[in-house]
Amino acid sequence: CSEIAPVWFGQRYENEKARELKSRYFSDADLGNITMSELLDKMSVELNYDVNILKSEMDALIHINFEMFSYIEKLKDKYEIILLSNAPLEFLDDILDKYDLRKYFDKIFISCHMRVAKPNIQAYLNCIESYSCRFEKTYMIDDNPKNLEHLHSIGIEPILFGSNQDVYDKIPL
Repeated sequence: CSEIAPVWFGQRYENEKARELKSRYFSDADLGNITMSELLDKMSVELNYDVNILKSEMDALIHINFEMFSYIEKLKDKYEIILLSNAPLEFLDDILDKYDLRKYFDKIFISCHMRVAKPNIQAYLNCIESYSCRFEKTYMIDDNPKNLEHLHSIGIEPILFGSNQDVYDKIPL
């Protein structure tokens, strides 16, 4: 799923202001300090925006990359597939359930449950350390370059996602 908050803020504010607002509102939510409902209520009041319209607009930005899920399904024969995502309480869980996506992942790590978010290196280590074995190769795919910095230092091969082809080229079937 593409990012939601940066797009929503980017559609309404200049670049620097959009980044500042996204960070201000979503940092606590991504760490599980507030729920998605609390986040939307707070944004609604502070930004003078109807909470129902806000939720509706954010929901409209959810676009599931079903083509990539077809590829992931094929990769599961050779690879362990882990989801590591920054997301507020209930937000990603709702998407995973609504679109029946949990079946594609061997493990799921959501920042709000771990109380640590990307690009904090501990988020990645939580995933790696959840296995009792070491893998020959570990990849991290993300559309945010900031979330891929310094991954080589812990043995993860970063893949910047711009299109499905980026994944097809780096992770063969």
